[in-house]
Amino acid sequence: MTSVAVLREQIAELEALAVETEASTSFATRMMMRSIDQMRDDLAEAVDLALRPELKVVIEGVPVKGHEIRVDALSRLLYSLQEAISSVAQALTGKATERASLPGVIRDSTSLRLAAVFPGSFGATLRGPVDAKVEAMIEAGQDPLFPQDETETLLDQAVDVVLDVIDLAGAEGVDDGPIIEAVLPLGGRAFKHLKDLSDAIVDREMTANLDWTHLGQETRRATVDKQSARRLNDVLTMNRVTEATETIHGHLGTASEFHGGRLEIQRDNGEVISAKVADDLVPRLGEFYSQRVAADAIVTIARSTATGAERKSYVVTGLSTLPEPPQLPEAE
Repeated sequence: MTSVAVLREQIAELEALAVETEASTSFATRMMMRSIDQMRDDLAEAVDLALRPELKVVIEGVPVKGHEIRVDALSRLLYSLQEAISSVAQALTGKATERASLPGVIRDSTSLRLAAVFPGSFGATLRGPVDAKVEAMIEAGQDPLFPQDETETLLDQAVDVVLDVIDLAGAEGVDDGPIIEAVLPLGGRAFKHLKDLSDAIVDREMTANLDWTHLGQETRRATVDKQSARRLNDVLTMNRVTEATETIHGHLGTASEFHGGRLEIQRDNGEVISAKVADDLVPRLGEFYSQRVAADAIVTIARSTATGAERKSYVVTGLSTLPEPPQLPEAE
């Protein structure tokens, strides 16, 4: 695979050659100019395709005949898949909202475009945008096609989570706990759109095979069929999700206890809570480690309609320090 730097150098050379010859009026030169323009366009397209993530979706089932598919089935599947990915991405930043519109920056960075269709039951190629992190690497002189460190964008992470949930729904066993544990931290919006995705598969009686590739990384694959979609749908339907805000008073853990975007807070009553931290708050955590704090949190609660059991997930969106509570006098 040719590096981005080499491809861009070749484009620059072709553009310089075009400038040198644009004043010529000879037929031979004009023909050469057309060839140069075509080569430049081909190279620019190669750079664009190399940097953009790609999701291939192969669909089988009732809506597919030959290499054709019903438009209503295709649009419903792709829309619910897009909304599931975007809502998961919002949750991963720690700023999930159940009703307000998705922030434009998240919508733009996770938006997939239908780039091509291909035979094989029915196949569609979707491509995402070049991520700002990738652009920053190029600006810094690094080659994102041959990165020294793993390059994972927000879109990569969101797609991974959606495929993880699909894999869990298709796994053998009767324990639904892992599915709830995976979906609950994503909040009510993602809960809804993952259910919509499972509805689309079940209602239209189809199977979707998903292949995700980005920056030359190993392809990630998952398959959601009617059986796994029905299981996911049943699990999500049997759990009522609500969201609330809460201010938690307690002691924040130490820097060594912060990993995977999560930290621990010990409430004043001794209860320990594990919570995700909103991305924009992470750089300020050093101000609060090992101190008593007031932590503003979004709490997502899943309550089983069958057993009444509750699971809670916390996302800390704000922190402020608190004085230590007064010490009670020792009993004589």
